[in-house]
Amino acid sequence: QYNTLHPFILSGLINIISKTIPTKNKEMSKISSKENVSTYDKEAILDSLRIEALKKCDADVLHYDPANFIQVIFQLKGRNMHLIAMPLLFSLLWGIFWCILFQYDDSLRDALEPIEDLVSQLLIPVSFLLVFRLGRAAIRFWDARAAMGRLVEGCRVLSSSAVVQCYMMKGYDDSFDENDIDAVEEDELADLFACWICALPIAVKNFLRPIAGEGKLKGSERRCADGQRETEIGSLLDAQDTIQILHSEKTIYAPILVLNQLRLLAYEISFTDRRKTQRTEEEGDREHVNTSGGAVYRQLNDEIDALTGAWGAMERINSTPLPFAYVAHLRTFLMIYLALLHVEATAHFGWVSILPLFATSWGLLGIEAASVECERPFRWSSNHLPLGKMCIVVAKNVSQTLDDVKIGIRRRRRQRQQCRKNK
Repeated sequence: QYNTLHPFILSGLINIISKTIPTKNKEMSKISSKENVSTYDKEAILDSLRIEALKKCDADVLHYDPANFIQVIFQLKGRNMHLIAMPLLFSLLWGIFWCILFQYDDSLRDALEPIEDLVSQLLIPVSFLLVFRLGRAAIRFWDARAAMGRLVEGCRVLSSSAVVQCYMMKGYDDSFDENDIDAVEEDELADLFACWICALPIAVKNFLRPIAGEGKLKGSERRCADGQRETEIGSLLDAQDTIQILHSEKTIYAPILVLNQLRLLAYEISFTDRRKTQRTEEEGDREHVNTSGGAVYRQLNDEIDALTGAWGAMERINSTPLPFAYVAHLRTFLMIYLALLHVEATAHFGWVSILPLFATSWGLLGIEAASVECERPFRWSSNHLPLGKMCIVVAKNVSQTLDDVKIGIRRRRRQRQQCRKNK
């Protein structure tokens, strides 16, 4: 009979005890459940599907070994041949036309041979135009690379400053209680801030690489259009924020949305401090808290301003190529020079000059093609900057910052407690 009644007696005792549990213990159960359902954690930042989607953004980026001289020479990918294919073909056909013409008219050959002096004089302005063009394009490329580096650096600094401030000002001192509900909320605040930092480079990437309209998608653009950009964000943000960044009519301003959210969270981190505010009010030192919070907010806001400036530099480079007048003038005189060069060379050397002329045309037109590739290096070409890798680097840095700060704070707290015990 005892064995039969034992389960009923045990369940009755559990019901009685549960009704007498203090309110604080109920709050503790809410805290533990809240920790279990939190989506703002390390898994969201380093989600494998999200990282793989970001890697696909750089599928067309060309990687080569600078020490392998021969391999670089014989590699055609990345030379932007589609831009110069038509003028190069025209130059080839132009040279063949004059070779055929000179075969049947020697008097015309004799009449055009003196244009050699004119062609040599025209080479001087064309050379200056090409040198300036390639030099400016190279400067723009390295400025773009520097701006991308500043964005990564700014995300590192901002995440480190904000996460440390969030934990240290919010009660992670010797008297900190991990079971306090305010501490859990502040832990989630740090994770949320970290997720929005990881969302910033993705928003910048999408801004610099807009997807073309239907029927115009090529290569990586087609892959990104097939739901890849939703995977890139993953569970970093909730559904409403993801829709605003990716599918809103104001998608082109997604970086501004992320920056505004970071400013709001920075204000919350700086001034939302219930426990310390309560203690200092009792001590009559509320002004010190306001001053300290203002200094923290100013520091975080300055770092967000630096991120805004880095994005602005990338936007400026991506939206403003060299003026049309300069490019049109260069290409016009380049084609005139190549046309006269073909006439002069075929008049002197005939069919033997076709191959050297083709190589010369490819060399000069290739400078213009390389300049076009370098002057706006944020798009889908194989020579453009790996923006997906930038997003991955930021995610890994922010995740490490979260781990280091949490582990460091717990270690320091244990050390202080051990020191007090030794005393």
